[in-house]
Amino acid sequence: MVSAEVRTLPFYRYGYFEARVKVPKGAGVVTGIFTYAHLDGDVRSNEIDIEILGKDTRTLEATIHQNGKSSLKRVRLPFDSADGFHSLGFDWQPDAVRWYADGQLIFEETGPVVAGLVRPQQLIFDLWGSTQLRDWVGPFDQTKGPWKLEIACVAYEPAYPGRVIC
Repeated sequence: MVSAEVRTLPFYRYGYFEARVKVPKGAGVVTGIFTYAHLDGDVRSNEIDIEILGKDTRTLEATIHQNGKSSLKRVRLPFDSADGFHSLGFDWQPDAVRWYADGQLIFEETGPVVAGLVRPQQLIFDLWGSTQLRDWVGPFDQTKGPWKLEIACVAYEPAYPGRVIC
């Protein structure tokens, strides 16, 4: 089995990240659009996630991982992200992270978990499957592949501009 990951060379500290994507359907498959800062000494990794499970492509998992603390919110999308291209994004600012779907605010996280997100991070896209995380992603059947994550646009602005940019 082969999986793929694409990441930016530059690191970003704050900003609005957006992608126009069509995700694959299939239990056991995960699409990720996220920023990430690796372990730094005693400080654990930082991560801001958009994850869509192939078993439920109408739900977006908005997660923050910050030095061992995590928050997770499952948000029902007003569309099926596997049926066509849609813009998904998040705006990372010092006081909040806000997730957007086709330009509409769908969730906001504030408080201590956000306040600790201060390290520069790379933007990463990946598509992967798992047989070990069955309770989360569903039963993975390799014979149902191949799966394809389609990315039509990736964009960045220092802050959410009030509209879709992809």
